[in-house]
Amino acid sequence: MSFFPFEKIRSGQKEFMDDVKKTIDSGSILLADASTGIGKTAAVLAPTLEYAVENNKVIFFLTPRHSQHAIVVETIKKINEQPENIRQIIVADIIGKKWLCNQEAVDVLPSSDFFEYCRRIKEQGKCAFYSNTIHDQKYTKTAYACLNNLKKIPHHAEEIKNICKNTCPYEVALMLAKDSNVIIGDYYHFFSLVRDQMLARIKRDLKDIILIVDEAHNLPSRLRDLLSYKISTTTTHYATKEAVEYQEELDDEIIKCIDYVDNILKKMYKQDSFVTKEQFMRVVQQEYDFSDMITLFMNSAEVVRDYKKRSSIGTLAVFMTAWSGENNGFSRIIEKEFSRGKNSISLNYNCLDCSIPANPVFNGVHSAVLMSGTLRPVDMYINLLGLNSRNSMYKSYQSDFPPENRINISVPEVTTKYTERNDLQYRKISDYINKFCAKISGNTAVFFPSYDIRNNVSQFIETDKAVFLEEPETTKQEKTLLYKDFIESHREGALLLGVQAGSMSEGVDYYGDALSAVIVVGVALEKPTLHTQALIDYYNQKFGKGWDYAYVYPAVLKALQTAGRCIRSETDRGICVFMDKRFHWSTYRKLFPSGMNIQVVANSDELAKAAERFFADKKL
Repeated sequence: MSFFPFEKIRSGQKEFMDDVKKTIDSGSILLADASTGIGKTAAVLAPTLEYAVENNKVIFFLTPRHSQHAIVVETIKKINEQPENIRQIIVADIIGKKWLCNQEAVDVLPSSDFFEYCRRIKEQGKCAFYSNTIHDQKYTKTAYACLNNLKKIPHHAEEIKNICKNTCPYEVALMLAKDSNVIIGDYYHFFSLVRDQMLARIKRDLKDIILIVDEAHNLPSRLRDLLSYKISTTTTHYATKEAVEYQEELDDEIIKCIDYVDNILKKMYKQDSFVTKEQFMRVVQQEYDFSDMITLFMNSAEVVRDYKKRSSIGTLAVFMTAWSGENNGFSRIIEKEFSRGKNSISLNYNCLDCSIPANPVFNGVHSAVLMSGTLRPVDMYINLLGLNSRNSMYKSYQSDFPPENRINISVPEVTTKYTERNDLQYRKISDYINKFCAKISGNTAVFFPSYDIRNNVSQFIETDKAVFLEEPETTKQEKTLLYKDFIESHREGALLLGVQAGSMSEGVDYYGDALSAVIVVGVALEKPTLHTQALIDYYNQKFGKGWDYAYVYPAVLKALQTAGRCIRSETDRGICVFMDKRFHWSTYRKLFPSGMNIQVVANSDELAKAAERFFADKKL
């Protein structure tokens, strides 16, 4: 296969590549449960590129995180370096518009605020980067110079931003996308209204697209998030500050209107509860026409954005517009929340049905490949995404990874089950971690269900190694620095304490000797909130499997994804430890891959000895 970038095709890869080719030829959908080390990126790109080039199709390669774009770019670089390839593959790596923007401090803006800010400064001719890119509705010579540079070799989005430092990187990236064989993006780019805008810009229809979705186990929850909205008394607080600050430029009614919404939230709240669309609208319409209120908020936000990039009044407008939407497949909840040291009351309009944004995509594209190391049970994903089971094929693929390079150990003596949490349990967990880490010369990462449990256990951790703590609400730069410092400590050995599904446990690769062991502590079940209950009830009503789909399965798959950080290639070697008695329950264990061969240890001394034996064998 001319677009495969390596000399040897592994057995698992060959089977995967053959199935991808059949899928594309037949215009169907493949759900690929491909284990770590199989080389999914190269295996899926080779047959899709061959078909796309011959049939004038475009590949959209979607990932949940920006960091995962890099391996796609690097793989295509290797493909282009193959001497037999006379056709160079052109790639556009596109991340969110605000992340590519060269304006200062826009990366902290909510998306709705950014898009309004971007639109306004372009219309007013105040964005020099845009003016240097497009003039009189035509691309400038500067823009074409950037484009020609980017076409020579594939570039990461950050490199595109640096190369286009005097122009609008997003506009240049779209110029590049029009001529590209592969467009790398995030889920947002293809499962929101941005999709139609982008396809129009590159003059393509959905039927021209071969879709690849990486880490597809994330897709259902991410799609629900795309169609979920909320406001809170914190929103109204900042909206009032805006209205007061710009009072001379705004309608006199605006402060009264914001206060009215604030009072509605406070009066509606008696306890966390479900509400109806009509409940909120009925109270609003005692004083205001609902549509008129939205218009007032929109117009006021426009004025505010003449002076600042962000507008909380604009957030109110977006939410109220969304609140007017559908009932079926959505929940409406009023609740009290605690964030950044303060209590507030929030009103939420949450999507429960990810097939709403998924259906138009999967019904419209030429074909699609959804791949992940934990894409099971497949019926759940077919149901949740609303896929046509007759047009979808599921397959599990095994890698050539040597089984002796990894051991999986289970610890049934401890648990983070809510009713059993206490200092004695936390001390037991820390005892296992302390003794285990003493036998590991390299890095160990421990991932907990929550930061609270992590903090309760960490007070009993005793080790001579450097300890790194993953913290919530950190910046992208802080996360990158934590990752870099931890990786660089592998020779001396360090301990990372993080959370399952956090920034250090998903979308991060620890290749080679960077990570010797992963400990998954507890089951990261969703908190028993009304949001969780709404999802359980909806899945029960639609599929008869609410408890499994909304509660149990996502938590177990989260644990397996976390454990997978330890082994990222066929040459890696490491230990994965699952610490919780619930991993032995049949409901949980049936989701584990059949070939994991989990050993059970009875106490912390046995765990330490197992670790010592495993790494002693390596030295031999």
